Amino acid sequence: MDYFKIDLSTISAGLSHQTSNLSVIIKYCFINNLKLIKPIFKLHGHHNNNNSLITDLSKYYDLNGITVNGNLFKLYDDDVKYTYTIKKKSYNGGLVRTDPKFKNLKDVNIVIPYKKDIIDIAKRASSELDEYMCIHVRRGDRITNKQIDIDTQPNNIIKMINEYKPKNVYIMTNKLNELKQLSNIENIYFYTNFNFLDKINDNYYLFCIENNIMKFAKIRCSTFNAKSIDKISNYYHCYLHDSPGVQ
Repeated sequence: MDYFKIDLSTISAGLSHQTSNLSVIIKYCFINNLKLIKPIFKLHGHHNNNNSLITDLSKYYDLNGITVNGNLFKLYDDDVKYTYTIKKKSYNGGLVRTDPKFKNLKDVNIVIPYKKDIIDIAKRASSELDEYMCIHVRRGDRITNKQIDIDTQPNNIIKMINEYKPKNVYIMTNKLNELKQLSNIENIYFYTNFNFLDKINDNYYLFCIENNIMKFAKIRCSTFNAKSIDKISNYYHCYLHDSPGVQ
């Protein structure tokens, strides 16, 4: 079995974007019976207080627990003896799947699990919230038209909360300052309400925790209705903006 090493230094993107790239590379190596050298990713600073990160993603995911079709998929540590199988090149939109080599791969079930410490912190927050609704409010880079702007405003968020009447609400957002008036409402919480979350200085790490807080919520609400592209179409109970979008 040959080793596969890819240079991704031309791609600077967010964690979800890079996780998608990792998944595609894993799929390619699995299908072609290749040993994957742990890729190195650049997480841009746009979502992390302008602090870019160079990482193999092991801070966020249990790389030893990755499975493909239910079986463990091993990633290998890099070594100077390994040369790049695919050298530095550009990818449309920073997505590996746009390259002809990675297109039209057969479907396989890939699971990239979060690190245990991330899950444990999320469980701690979840237990303190008790029965709660989690709402992901994606503003900033996803305000592409007037209607999305309206749908992600505090008034519409409160309308959605009143419809479901949860005991507590946790809001995860990339624009906390634009929703600060909600923090004055009893039983609505942001990460800043929890000391063990507020002290985290890596927003990508916090994002992973909040994804799991969403997972453990009794009621899950997304910004966009992406059922047309979601494999798990019933994961979310409601949406702020009822048109397809990017999570």
